[in-house]
Amino acid sequence: MLGWLGSAVSIVTAVLLAAHVIGLLRLRQDIGGSMHYPIAVLVSTVGLAVAAVFPMDPSLGFPPGADPAVVPSVAGAVHDVAGPTFLLGLDYAGIWPGAWSGLFERLAAYIGLGWVALTAYALRRASS
Repeated sequence: MLGWLGSAVSIVTAVLLAAHVIGLLRLRQDIGGSMHYPIAVLVSTVGLAVAAVFPMDPSLGFPPGADPAVVPSVAGAVHDVAGPTFLLGLDYAGIWPGAWSGLFERLAAYIGLGWVALTAYALRRASS
């Protein structure tokens, strides 16, 4: 029902991360440095944007009342490949049924975005 909201937030986040990558590349031109970090942020940005554009299939009991026999779609498969799959894969494979994948996904996202913010702050102070 409110899946569009999650997609919108993910797209806005991807746009902001893309702006961060542009800033990193400009800073690299000015002071030099490795391309590893900008490339890592760019790859995760593309993954987030692709996962936001392609909706996921109903699964793992969500949304409530969804038919568990729904045939996977191409869009759902693209979403599953583009997004982080390790913890979700544990649930799909039955290794850890009912995995708290949503919680872990959000913790990983918040920690990662916090790291991006701290890095941006440190680079801004260093270049001033």
